[in-house]
Amino acid sequence: MSETLTRPDANRPPVQDASDGHKSANASSDEDALDKSLIAEISPTQVSQMTCNEMVQVIRAAKMPLLRKDVSEHLESYDRETLERLVYLARRCCRNQGY
Repeated sequence: MSETLTRPDANRPPVQDASDGHKSANASSDEDALDKSLIAEISPTQVSQMTCNEMVQVIRAAKMPLLRKDVSEHLESYDRETLERLVYLARRCCRNQGY
């Protein structure tokens, strides 16, 4: 799945699953793996194939100003349907920003 989120011509590491024991508290590591232009290009098929941890990374990398801090700090506790909706919202926000 991670190779579907990165461009083949980009020299970036693939999205890493947050379940490997590392919290995604370091925002720069999320930015290295994803940028807003990649988020804007995510297809519905890619969203359906993402793990919950990947969706959390996408939502955080989008840095949506409308997402309250208390919500973004607890994304891991949300169900899959809610995370999918937030990924689509992140995609829309990135597209509206011109990415």
